[in-house]
Amino acid sequence: VEDIIKAMKKSTSFIPHYQNYDKFWHIQMHLPEGKDGVIVDSSLMLMEAEPIIGTGEWDDAQCRNFKTIDNGSIVLVRKGSQALALCQIIGDNFTNDSLSAKYININYRKVKIIAWASEYKQPRSGLFSQGTFKSCSKGTEQYSYIESWLKYMNDIAYLEKCAKLLSKKHNIILQGAPGTGKTYNTAAIALKTLDITDVDLTDHKAVMIRYDELLGKQIFFTTFHQSLDYEDFVEGLKPHVQTNDKGNSIGVTYEPEDGIFKRACNKAVENAEDNKSVVLIIDEINRGNVSKIFGELITLLESDKRSQGNHPIKVILPYTKAEFGVPSNLYIIGTMN
Repeated sequence: VEDIIKAMKKSTSFIPHYQNYDKFWHIQMHLPEGKDGVIVDSSLMLMEAEPIIGTGEWDDAQCRNFKTIDNGSIVLVRKGSQALALCQIIGDNFTNDSLSAKYININYRKVKIIAWASEYKQPRSGLFSQGTFKSCSKGTEQYSYIESWLKYMNDIAYLEKCAKLLSKKHNIILQGAPGTGKTYNTAAIALKTLDITDVDLTDHKAVMIRYDELLGKQIFFTTFHQSLDYEDFVEGLKPHVQTNDKGNSIGVTYEPEDGIFKRACNKAVENAEDNKSVVLIIDEINRGNVSKIFGELITLLESDKRSQGNHPIKVILPYTKAEFGVPSNLYIIGTMN
């Protein structure tokens, strides 16, 4: 059973919820006969082929509320003050003799598992310690805890969506008005794409610390502007002052120098041996002349034209005369207004 629970918890994906709720609910199910009665493993109710929550049959407001609250309501399932999972009710109240024989409870509602408690921080001790089935309204600490959990899930769902799309397409652009969090989110999307799991991706301070550690290794960042060109971005001839033995300038030579795009590609090729990817973030991508900056490499950005794609293409670079292709483990995130 423990193996099944672990596998199901690991495979449960985040489900975004954007609806505003006047109240949330919380329930405990491990004492269906009260504190002096039999104890059941209520987590197994959430492991049913069709997950359920349940209560006994009492003539009180808690039981009546359980039977009548609307489908779509959000319920925190707990064991005492310990959170087990966050669920959404998706079916009307029903009874079932087979379920009652296993779990002692009498009334049941079908639910959708939104998230397991292992995916979020536990509430403070005692926050959800009272009642079998209770509500919590806006303004309460209990409501704030569940609301924060839902927001966390929405944020994670967005990051997972972007990272999944980036993994498939190799290139994405985040578009939105200034101040909507495009640049803010690129760091978290980059870490998610790189399979960084040792940081909370909704904690921006922690994300930026990890992001800075990976700059120049697995993450590269640049901003496009009107004066940027191919020589700056890919490769170009750059002046190098020549000096004599006394350190005096004796002239200038021009030598090929890699731009940030080529450096990112070279690092991706180097990292491929360790199965590590590289993310290049291009801020304000619409402010630059894309055709001028990428030149002939614009075609090579397509996923099927990459080194491991179905139709890999290489070109001869104009200055070094070296054969060049875009590696498949390079991912590009652009932002634009």
